[in-house]
Parts: sequence; C-alpha cells; structure tokens
Amino acid sequence: MVHSGVLDYLTGVDLHLLIKNFEPSILNTEAGQTFSRATSCQPLLPPPVSRRIKGLPFLKEVIDNAFSRRNKIKSYKIYKRWFHRNYPVSLRLRSVLIEFLGLISQPRLIFSGLYDFYNYLYQLSYDLTAIKQQ
Repeated sequence: MVHSGVLDYLTGVDLHLLIKNFEPSILNTEAGQTFSRATSCQPLLPPPVSRRIKGLPFLKEVIDNAFSRRNKIKSYKIYKRWFHRNYPVSLRLRSVLIEFLGLISQPRLIFSGLYDFYNYLYQLSYDLTAIKQQ
C-alpha cells in the first residue's frame, strides 16, 4: 500500500504498484500522475475461492479481538459498540463468545497458534498461485 506523497520520497527505487480495481485510464487523472513515477502499475489480482471453509470468519474475528486486546487498541471497543448496537440477540451472543475467546487467546503461544492455523485455512480456501506469480 502506498499512501499519497510516498512515491515522491521513493525516487530511485524500482517500485512496482499493484492497485486494487486498476483501470489504465486512472493514469490520466491527477492521482494517476503520481502513480506514473512507479516503474509499473498492474491490477491486484483477487484470489479465486477454491473451497469454502466454515468457521473461517469466526476464527478471524477471534484473532482480531485477541490482537486488539494484546496491543491495547482502544478504538476496537468503540467501533464494536457502534456497529453492534442493533444486533439481534443471536449475534450479540456470538459477539460475547468472540470476546471471551479473544480474551483467552491473548497469550503469545495461543495467539500465534491461532494465527498460523488461520493462515493455513486461508491458503486452503483460496487459490493463491496467481498472486504468487504476480
């Protein structure tokens, strides 16, 4: 990810940009003029789903919760309260379960194990060969 103005400071670096939803016509816009400083601009290829693995989004939420707790990210609770304010009872119970599992998943050994397991499942569920070639 390259933020606005960063390309100006990366002169002399062989930089290849992968842009989500890339259209070649973007290079003709004002923002695209900044991208022209890069060596190349290519579309970021989304990985096709090879198979759906149930529970992957749930595991991701537990890991996100544990990460925010481990790193004392205060905004997590604010956003969670805002987005979950109109949840029905079933989703609130799910949220409580995620909070509890995130709480017990904070230790480094458990957190890294869950994260490695999530990456393993992610690689099983998506065909990443096009991205590896890119």
